[in-house]
Amino acid sequence: MLSVRDLIGTPQLATRSLTPGVGESRAVRWAHVCELSEPWEWIGGGALVMTTGLALPSDAAAQCAYITGMAKGGIAGLAIGERMSAPPLTPELLACATALDFPILETAHDTPFVTLAMAVAEAQNKERHERVQLTERLYRSLQSHVTTADVEHLLIELGEILDGSLRIDFGASDATRDRVTLHPDQTLTLPLVGPRRGALRYVPRIPGALDYSVFQHAAAIVSGVLAMHMVGSQQRQLHGSILLGNLLDDAISDRTARELVSGHGIQAPFTLALWSKRVEPGDLEKVGYRFEAARIPVLLTEKEGFLVLLGSSTPELIEILEAVAPLDGQIAVGDPFEELEHLRETCKQTRLLLSVSSGSRGRVVRMSDRALATPFLPNNSGSRQVHVEEILGGLFAYDTEHRTQLVSTLFAFLAENRSWVRAAERLGLHRQTLISRIARVEELTGHHLSNMNDTAILWFALQCAVEEGLLDPLS
Repeated sequence: MLSVRDLIGTPQLATRSLTPGVGESRAVRWAHVCELSEPWEWIGGGALVMTTGLALPSDAAAQCAYITGMAKGGIAGLAIGERMSAPPLTPELLACATALDFPILETAHDTPFVTLAMAVAEAQNKERHERVQLTERLYRSLQSHVTTADVEHLLIELGEILDGSLRIDFGASDATRDRVTLHPDQTLTLPLVGPRRGALRYVPRIPGALDYSVFQHAAAIVSGVLAMHMVGSQQRQLHGSILLGNLLDDAISDRTARELVSGHGIQAPFTLALWSKRVEPGDLEKVGYRFEAARIPVLLTEKEGFLVLLGSSTPELIEILEAVAPLDGQIAVGDPFEELEHLRETCKQTRLLLSVSSGSRGRVVRMSDRALATPFLPNNSGSRQVHVEEILGGLFAYDTEHRTQLVSTLFAFLAENRSWVRAAERLGLHRQTLISRIARVEELTGHHLSNMNDTAILWFALQCAVEEGLLDPLS
């Protein structure tokens, strides 16, 4: 964009500044001769007003008002013909122009105003031509990314074309949709069009050098490729979800399963993880995008209301799991396994791991933590069944006869560290209903939860029930 400084610095235009250093960075979009007393009412913003001085007042106050009106009207500057009809410029006028950062120029007597106008027009044409060429380069770059939908490399290539760098700020507000925003650090942002809320950010090497319309073209290109990428990602997530669901249902042979899982980029040894948090709409996609952004292939599915993940056993996978661990729950990670035929058993063990680590919120727990959580459980099934019958037998019998859920209520209450509020939320009950149920539990078992010894006995028996498959800790 042609600036006031460019006009002053072009010898052929024979134009000098009467306010040196003032407003020289202002962009000049066009130039027009105007001898009216209020040129800002007739000429648009960004224009250089050229005058012989006929409309310029002679007294200081009126001259200041004349300049102030043009500055407020967005006029780029004022060029006065030398030795023409202008009255003497008062010191007050020059001081006012300086305060407004409004440039006042003087053009040599033998330089026609049309020379300035042509210089501005030629600069505009040149800039328009360069802008078209730059836009064509952007769209040529798109051709090599249509089939791959490789957003990362597209951003690098577009950034180089625009002489800067580009990145996507996901989650950015769309309050200024369709409008380019210039930030104090001289970066530009523009909201992207698509299902995921975000904005394209441009970091220039030279601040202020990029035309906003070119940046809008870049944002349109990124939006299109991002949309294609998301469609492909959603398809991969859907296929992966169906595959993992079939694996958990044992609906695929081991050989076929390994081939299909390998096709998703997942190799042995495998890791299975399970969320304790109930799956909300969009959770599957959000978690999937995190792993995809880190280039870690995983399969994700919802099973009985919980999110299940299968991936290759790598430290990077655990790092992402720790980053997405829900604040109101935890993620359990099973031991690595080599054969997919062990998937269902690993899933069962991982569900048990969640039950014995329910007090550890917002973190990832591993199978190695399990021994530390319940070190005193009997090693044989017979002993565990005896403990369940002696301590919880009456409670199980009552649930069966009256179709109640006292055992699961007791488990939830203790798993939530005897918090009435959290247990009620977990069970979807009114707090008073929960209090009534716990009172009935204490009556039937003879153990009182205000007593730490009784509480430990009940929790011990519940863990035995979980081990024996008599109680689903996540039901």
